[in-house]
Amino acid sequence: MFKECWQRFLKLIYPNLCVVCNEPGDFVCHLCEPHIRDYSDNRALFVFNEAVKKIIHAFKYYNQFWVRRFIKNYISRLDFHDTNLVIPVPLHNSRLKKRGFNQSVLLAELLAKEKGLSLDKFVLKRIKNTVSQTGFSRKERNKNLKNAFQVSKKGKIEGRNILLVDDVRTTGTTLNEAKKTLLRAGARSVRTLSVAIVV
Repeated sequence: MFKECWQRFLKLIYPNLCVVCNEPGDFVCHLCEPHIRDYSDNRALFVFNEAVKKIIHAFKYYNQFWVRRFIKNYISRLDFHDTNLVIPVPLHNSRLKKRGFNQSVLLAELLAKEKGLSLDKFVLKRIKNTVSQTGFSRKERNKNLKNAFQVSKKGKIEGRNILLVDDVRTTGTTLNEAKKTLLRAGARSVRTLSVAIVV
């Protein structure tokens, strides 16, 4: 029993199949890695394509937390010298309870540790349980996310240069609404970073 559980645990950390092509190899094999396109303007790490989609879904829906180790190599190349606080985009409590973790928190923890930055996982809260925005127009997305976020303690962000972290940037509506909430609460500046961006 212990051996079986240990093997399952090892597969989560050290998968022996490429998540993109499902062939034996590393996390992302040497044949698939060239398909992972960098996005170089400091708003996202990758362009959202089929290869990146499989990597993010492995992390987000199948608890393949090794993905953070793969992403770490790309985070190390970025420069956030003017940032003094990292904040993840929060999930509503009901969605967090259902999924069991917030992927943006895990990514923000990785980035903050890698860059030696302060992290606050709780100051920004999602107070509106928004429905999935898949298939929504920009106008519908804006309406769905209006007043969705709240800052719990303004003193923690006043005058700070914040990096707001999320997994996928589609239209930017979620990040923009969270950014506006932080700025209204007194943040000096808010930059955003996503793992992938739809272009």
